[in-house]
Amino acid sequence: MSKNRFPVSWIACTFLLAGTASGAVNLLQNGDMENAGAGNLPAHWQPIIIGSAATLARDDSIHHGGVASVRIHADEITRSYIQSDTIPVAPGETIAGSAWVKVKDVPENRGTVIMIAQFTDSAGNNETVKKIDTAPVSAASKNWVKISGTTKVPDLMTRMHIRLGLAYAQGTCWWDDVEVHSQDPLSICFSFAGSRIATAGYIPVTILNRDGAKRPVLIKAAIKQKQAEQKIELSGQPVQLVNIPIVFPPPGVISTRQSNYS
Repeated sequence: MSKNRFPVSWIACTFLLAGTASGAVNLLQNGDMENAGAGNLPAHWQPIIIGSAATLARDDSIHHGGVASVRIHADEITRSYIQSDTIPVAPGETIAGSAWVKVKDVPENRGTVIMIAQFTDSAGNNETVKKIDTAPVSAASKNWVKISGTTKVPDLMTRMHIRLGLAYAQGTCWWDDVEVHSQDPLSICFSFAGSRIATAGYIPVTILNRDGAKRPVLIKAAIKQKQAEQKIELSGQPVQLVNIPIVFPPPGVISTRQSNYS
């Protein structure tokens, strides 16, 4: 087996299968904030505080549904968020997010109360963030308001966190009943870090099976003029690793890029 590594200019991987509906599974763990975790925070959520101090805590006295929400409070302007556990994603995948939010003493037109998708590559590098939606402060100061939006996973990004909180703002906000869905029930991403791949005779890929499907699918892969395909059985597991055999072009023939796929 060759241990050479070379830049890849264009790898395309495509599913061939019958049409499917959008993924119905909430990709977040404990999006309703019901389960308590360490440090008086909801389980599967962690604090991210950039700048001025803030307090973050699970709140069982104010909530939209169930028995608890998560509260973020800052006396001064801050960037403070509650961040979800890692969610595996695929480049080009469309992510839809929604949340119920309520605020108190948050000045209008000074920063935002925001839901963000934060992305990194498989090594946890090259961080980028995208807005899903922001809360209308005036309405959210009177009652719970639902916000929602969509975003696409950028090229090379395979890990996502959801962040909820205050961006250059102060005051108090509560978050509850947060949902994140993929609009692609089946997605695929490469299982190697960065944009170089070893010439091992196969392309390692990860299948993200959002709906737990169990059926055969055909995966087609191509590197420039070299093509390969493999029929596999979906296991029903949310993450399934597969190696697609393919003959690699000679090292140095092609340059770096990763494609989107559906």
